[in-house]
Amino acid sequence: MVQWQPPNKPKVKLNSNVDWNDNGGVGIGGILRNHNGQFIAVWARPTREALSAEMVEIVVGRQGLLSVKGWCYEDVQVKGDTQSLFNSLKNQRSYRSYMGTLLADIVSMSRDFKS
Repeated sequence: MVQWQPPNKPKVKLNSNVDWNDNGGVGIGGILRNHNGQFIAVWARPTREALSAEMVEIVVGRQGLLSVKGWCYEDVQVKGDTQSLFNSLKNQRSYRSYMGTLLADIVSMSRDFKS
């Protein structure tokens, strides 16, 4: 079992997740905690944008950033199903696909965060 690791103070940590059920439905969600592991906020919702695993990863990443931004946090560590997405975006990897608009939105929002 993997144990949750806290972020360095004063950062907060967003853990996000995607859940595929047996009926083809998809749920996405995230939880925000501080360096002491104290719960700050949570979000979850079903999504119909499950064209592919990559698309769901983009949707959960975008929703996670929107949520954290709405809660007025700037120094955030991201962990979960979206980690590879954020690593790629941080390296300014070029994406040209039907998901380009969502990716451009994520890149634009990520400029508002310190980490």
